[in-house]
Amino acid sequence: MRLSREWVVSFAVGGLVSCGAVTQSHSQPYPTYVVVGTGSPADGGTDAGSGDAGPTVNPVCVSKVAPPCQDQAILALDLKKPVAPGLITSSAVDGGYVSVVDATAGSDGLSPVTDSFVYGKFTSAGLTKVAVGDEAALDSMDWDIAFRRYVVRLNGGPSGPSCVGASALPVGTSYDALAAVSSGAGYAVDAYYADTPAACTFVADSAGLGTSPATALSSYYQYPNQCVQMTSRVYAVQTADGHHLKLTLDGYYFPVSAQVYCNTYGSKQGGSVSATLTLRWAFLD
Repeated sequence: MRLSREWVVSFAVGGLVSCGAVTQSHSQPYPTYVVVGTGSPADGGTDAGSGDAGPTVNPVCVSKVAPPCQDQAILALDLKKPVAPGLITSSAVDGGYVSVVDATAGSDGLSPVTDSFVYGKFTSAGLTKVAVGDEAALDSMDWDIAFRRYVVRLNGGPSGPSCVGASALPVGTSYDALAAVSSGAGYAVDAYYADTPAACTFVADSAGLGTSPATALSSYYQYPNQCVQMTSRVYAVQTADGHHLKLTLDGYYFPVSAQVYCNTYGSKQGGSVSATLTLRWAFLD
């Protein structure tokens, strides 16, 4: 078991920092994926609702590492102190979960946000809300993933003191077909300040929204014109305790038909609710 935090000093596509390996390297270690026929459940994954998160695994990190550029992040991301009221609901589906997150943050998309991110943890009972506000989350390892409007952060790098990371699979990878990820794979943490930590230069994501931070999951959406479209990108995620899961985001708008409308016609459907994120995920070990 590894009882201290171990890092790879390397960079992934888009400037994301890789973590979770044992030795230093200057080349990005990409994971190897095993796929099965579309529609098959993850081999060796957790049966939803079984109460078992899979076999025993070694933790990736157990101690905190202070995020860089905290003061700058609080200002740039407009981080708050109170716990957000938004809820997370999860339903067991096909050996995994469908989770819906209220990430509206007191805004209709035009007015400023008034609430913190909604923080969650991947558990055998589903994605569970963690009652922590933004500023406290910078010093907490209790959460894995956070949502506010279209921004999705992981607990690592400038987002938090843990080492939760993700690897974006090649475009076109099927969520249903992903069955396992190899041991020793590299994962990217959020890096919207990690490129030049001494200067604390903000790095925006690739969607063209200059105020949106470059996170490990930024490629889940695109904003070509008038609405937030899903890219159907599939990710492998590694948690601090060493578990792995597959994840994809299916919707930003509610109901689901409103997301289909946006993806098809490039505009928001009247009467739909934005920032109600729907994601599918399942443990792979």
